[in-house]
Amino acid sequence: MKQAKKRRPRNGLFNAIAPVWDQLIGRWGLQCVLESLDLAHPMRILDLAGGTGRVAAALRTAGHQAVVADLSAPMARRAAKKGLSATVARAEALPFPDASFDRVVILDALHHMAELPAVAGELARLLAPDGRLVLFEPDPRTFIGGWVARLERWAGMGSLLLDEQELVSLLESVGLRCRNSHGSFHLLIVARRSAS
Repeated sequence: MKQAKKRRPRNGLFNAIAPVWDQLIGRWGLQCVLESLDLAHPMRILDLAGGTGRVAAALRTAGHQAVVADLSAPMARRAAKKGLSATVARAEALPFPDASFDRVVILDALHHMAELPAVAGELARLLAPDGRLVLFEPDPRTFIGGWVARLERWAGMGSLLLDEQELVSLLESVGLRCRNSHGSFHLLIVARRSAS
């Protein structure tokens, strides 16, 4: 994987744009992610790097117990103001017990996380047996996804966009089984923890 040297993503931008995040991002990617969660009955769901809680809010409206975890305190405060359960936490060391969630969703955020093998380990740890992870990320092999990677690099954000094979390898290295699909410039990966 590309993460040979220690990365220090600079995510301070998210603190600054928290007040306008919902207006900036709108509903982008939301419907695709919600459909991929396969929600048959009320479930416990982690919206990891969930920012202001736009995914969690939609899940709560549908009767699910959704929790937002985000590194940005201003983002998490905005989620809490919506009445959501929100915590400030690093994705590499989340403050939840093993097998806490039936579903975990990461919408356009994995590339901002520093230690991806540690994040993958946390995802596998937090998923209940037969739990599902839905990961939505820009595809760096596409024209637009490549530009996202360049713009974030030029902005000094320290982002790391992995291609499909690298993402699947990362998740399979912690025992998750993956299936993938593609959008116009994004990857959607659904990974399951085995029932045993």
